[in-house]
This record gives sequence, C-alpha cells and structure tokens, in this order.
Amino acid sequence: MQDQNTSTLKLSKLRQGLYTFRVAVTGKHSYGGSTVNVTVMQPNNVTVKLPSNETVLDGAFSTDDDKIAHYHWDAVAIPIGYNARLNDTPTLQLKDLIVGSYRFK
Repeated sequence: MQDQNTSTLKLSKLRQGLYTFRVAVTGKHSYGGSTVNVTVMQPNNVTVKLPSNETVLDGAFSTDDDKIAHYHWDAVAIPIGYNARLNDTPTLQLKDLIVGSYRFK
C-alpha cells in the first residue's frame, strides 16, 4: 500500500478476496468518512494455440464501486527473449508471441 495520505491510494500484490478500507477526509472545520470494499477476482486463463502468435487481454470489464481511475499491466513471467510492450490501457495487445508461459497482472 502506497500514498495512504493522498487522494489516490496505490494497492499492489493483492490476492483474490474481499478487502475493506476505511476512507477518512479531513479539512478545516470538517470531517467525513466512508467504508470502501474492493473485490479482487481470480483472472481467467487464456490459451493461445499455434500457429496464432497474438492475443488481447481485456480488463475493460473490471469494475469497482465508482470508476476505475487507472489501468496498469505488469509482466510477472514471460519467456526469455520475448519483449512485452506494456501500456496503461484497459486492453493489452500481445503480438509476436513465442512458445512459453506468460503471466500478467
């Protein structure tokens, strides 16, 4: 967890499950608070069968209780020699795939 005292909290390395956070906002002569629930769901597995060498990972159907502020893809494990071009959009297009196992989050 990073940036707890800012308007945007950064969470990483969450496992599948339900997380509850208490949000508190303070200002001059004012205070407010609420509880926020975040559900992390198990991702779907995708199998690419050769000779196809591309696929699209689609995170556009991810939801939260307000609106998703930011998307970010990380390559957790990819074959040696593959150059993943990652972006910060809801979908990740992977081209020129080589044989091997891939894990993205």
